Amino acid sequence: MNAPEALLLGLPDGQGRLRVAGRTGPLTLPARHELGALLIPPSRRTHGRSASSRHGSDSCPGKLVDYTPTEPLLVVEVDADVCFELERWRHATTFRRVRGDLHPADLE
Repeated sequence: MNAPEALLLGLPDGQGRLRVAGRTGPLTLPARHELGALLIPPSRRTHGRSASSRHGSDSCPGKLVDYTPTEPLLVVEVDADVCFELERWRHATTFRRVRGDLHPADLE
């Protein structure tokens, strides 16, 4: 969790559950270090794999992408295009900043 290359993004659904909604493009080195210091690993250390098409990588739909889950405690601001369907962004977003003034519950 020291310096993530990108973020897998989640949004709450109608029942308040967090659902994968997209990903960021590659993070800058300063953003990687900032986020690495803020992300909290889950209580049970795990890794996951997800189809790249589930989070904005439709150029390689069959490719599996490894990820490390974190506790869903951080809100970030991203720039995204208007291609949003099936509750997901179709293209990678651009990380802008950490929103320390917001809590995930504020997004419901």
